[in-house]
Amino acid sequence: MQGLRPPRHPARLLLLGLLAFVALPAAAQTPAVQSLPAIREAVSGFLSREVAKSGEKIQVDAGQLDPRLRLSACPTPLSLTMPPGARTRGATTVAVNCPGPSPWTLFVPAIIRQEFVVISAAQNLDRGKTLTVTDLRLEKRLLTEPPPGAIQETESLLGQVTQRALAAGTVFTRSIVKPRQIVRRGQAVTLSLATGSIAIEVTGTALQAGGIGDRISVRNNNSKKVIEGTIQPSGEVVVDGGGAASLP
Repeated sequence: MQGLRPPRHPARLLLLGLLAFVALPAAAQTPAVQSLPAIREAVSGFLSREVAKSGEKIQVDAGQLDPRLRLSACPTPLSLTMPPGARTRGATTVAVNCPGPSPWTLFVPAIIRQEFVVISAAQNLDRGKTLTVTDLRLEKRLLTEPPPGAIQETESLLGQVTQRALAAGTVFTRSIVKPRQIVRRGQAVTLSLATGSIAIEVTGTALQAGGIGDRISVRNNNSKKVIEGTIQPSGEVVVDGGGAASLP
């Protein structure tokens, strides 16, 4: 049997193949696809303009989109809106719409961080540390929300005690500090009441330990009655008007 022979004019066949490819109808070519990075960039710009109306410094992070997503390239500028109920802080959503001949709508998640002033630990702090000015640092941070219970006034932290060891940079919240204990359980204290022109002072025994501003129970050493009062910086326990009858 006679063997197969290679074509005599391979260059001519290659040229014919190229011409056939060029002559393919436009419908057979791959349609243009919308750029996903361009969508994310449009969302970031839109939210920056919307939220920046308040004059606050913000940071916007548009969510990642599924790389398998294939949307027709939009021949007109994208239309962006915030759906009803969308937030302007923290997690939010933006509706991206292409109003062109092949319309589509895509909901893009995003995170908005806003600048907050916080008080943080200036260095590592041990548990039980009584806070001084050198332990505190005032700084600005971009956050989705202020930390729950964050303390805003430096003065209110001075003299407070850490309830656990803190790493440098930890934001101070009410759950990680407590007033310095200045009254011990069983300690002799002065119970006082001042109302109008009447001032009464008696001695008592603290039934609870506490710090400045804490309300504790104290036994009146004269009447043996138990009464509540608020600890003052001096260690004195002040009784409100309702406890006057228990003082004498």
